[in-house]
Amino acid sequence: DAFGEYLYAALGACVSKSVGTEGKPLYEHTFTMGDVLPYFTIWSQVGVNGFARADGCKCDSLEISASGNEHLAMTASFQGLDGKVGIAEIPGDKPASCFDGKYTTTDCTFKLDAAGSAPAEALVSECSFTFGNNVSALTSLGRVTPREIAEGKLSAGISVTTIPDDLKEYQKLLTGSTTSTDITGKVVLGSVYAKFFHTDNPDYTLEIKADHIPF
Repeated sequence: DAFGEYLYAALGACVSKSVGTEGKPLYEHTFTMGDVLPYFTIWSQVGVNGFARADGCKCDSLEISASGNEHLAMTASFQGLDGKVGIAEIPGDKPASCFDGKYTTTDCTFKLDAAGSAPAEALVSECSFTFGNNVSALTSLGRVTPREIAEGKLSAGISVTTIPDDLKEYQKLLTGSTTSTDITGKVVLGSVYAKFFHTDNPDYTLEIKADHIPF
């Protein structure tokens, strides 16, 4: 599955380790913020018989969203240095696309803490996770195509629509605790954890953890 490539493109660092057993290989890939974003070459099909290639690409933004009982959706945008169009075929023997199933909301786990680092299970109808690198193309005099893709500061965001049983999380969001009734003037930091399963193999999971989130 190519999904990990997009996470690596958006965050810039990945550490992998084996977590499987003999005869059942499994690997855990942990994606975190890196020091530098990697460059990618992106191929796409244009029409029926033509292909295009974008070179020297860096990921500008990535969004992962989940809603209802649907499969997870992902959108990504890149900026590149150069490219070619009208190419007859993609070289190599690998298929142009890689679809080995999808991640789904069925049996997923979602935990939320609006004012702390110990998220508890919450009823959520939809959510989205966004990563923005704020990249910009640097073009020199006399050129139309850029010389370099500059990286900005990574911004990460989470949007959650909950189905609350009470107003406790809302109270924590405004006051910073479940006991206070006074609205706080300080930034309230919370945490989120989500786990999604793969449609073709239940051993494949996607876990997203985020701490120190200013709600």
